[in-house]
Parts: sequence; C-alpha cells; structure tokens
Amino acid sequence: MTAWWTVARWFTAQPHPVLLLMLANRDGSLARNVDVQAWLGTYCLTEAAGEYDRARNAEAEAASLRTQQRTRRTVRRPQTTTPHTARMEIA
Repeated sequence: MTAWWTVARWFTAQPHPVLLLMLANRDGSLARNVDVQAWLGTYCLTEAAGEYDRARNAEAEAASLRTQQRTRRTVRRPQTTTPHTARMEIA
C-alpha cells in the first residue's frame, strides 16, 4: 500500500511524459475515453427512459385492446337466423 502512495507522489511531483500523453484529450487517450463514457452514460439514460415510455404505452394499448375485445364478446349480437317454429303434431 505504501508503494502505491510513493508512486502517486512521484507522478504528482514530476509527471512522466507518457502519463501526460495518456491523459491528453486525443483519440485513444484515457481522457477521451472518460469523456466518451460520461457522454455515453447520459445518452443511455435518456434512451432507456424513452424506451420505458414506449413500452409503457404499448402495454397500455394492449390492455385497452384486451378490454375492447372482452366488451365485444359480452355484447349479444342480433340473431341472423329465423327462430324455429314449433311443430304441431296431429294426434
């Protein structure tokens, strides 16, 4: 653990040129990766919220369609055939 702090003190006192290149904001650098990840996190949260809203709307529409389907089944439809007439038997 003390070795870590010793190395950290060295880099803060005299940063290595490679470290400066790694932290420069250019393609493939750590700084660029951090910037991209920060942007990507916000973007993904926004897209997830939009997807959640679309899923909620689809569920509401499906529930509405199921309700409409149930009410149509319970409503009696008019008969299209003529009623059967009773036959009179001659005794």
